[in-house]
Parts: sequence; structure tokens; C-alpha cells
Amino acid sequence: MGDHAAAPRVAAVTANFWDLLRLRPYIGAWREDGAVLSYDTWRQFGADSQIVGRRVIVDGRTYPVVAIAPPEFRGLHFDRVFD
Repeated sequence: MGDHAAAPRVAAVTANFWDLLRLRPYIGAWREDGAVLSYDTWRQFGADSQIVGRRVIVDGRTYPVVAIAPPEFRGLHFDRVFD
């Protein structure tokens, strides 16, 4: 698999961010020292169940993958207004 260059939507959050949303990782564990991939991004990487611990490059920096977000998590949209 090797390293992958990506230009995803990125947000820096603490590990308790996921607890606040009451979400459990699909794979891996919530940690602050790595990257959490969305479920859809993980599928683009081939849905490799061994991806945790491998490295991804985001904005020119390398991070270990620590978890895969559950399929129902679609991210946060601070730029959208909801009625």
C-alpha cells in the first residue's frame, strides 16, 4: 500500500471530540496523535482492515492512521446554515 498523497477536508480535533459526538470508531481507536480517515476515504484506500498504523500524507505532513470513522459520520459543516 505505501504512502498516499491526499487533499482531503481536514480538521484538527482532540480525542474527546468523538466521545462528544457519541461515535465509536469503525476500526482503530480515537487518539490525538494521528489521522482519522472517513469511511468513504478508507474505501478509496481499498478498505484495507490493516490500514491502522500505516501513514498518510496530509498538507505535506505524514501521519499514522489511528482510526476509521463510522459510515454514518459525514463530517461537520461549519460553512452551512441550517433552518
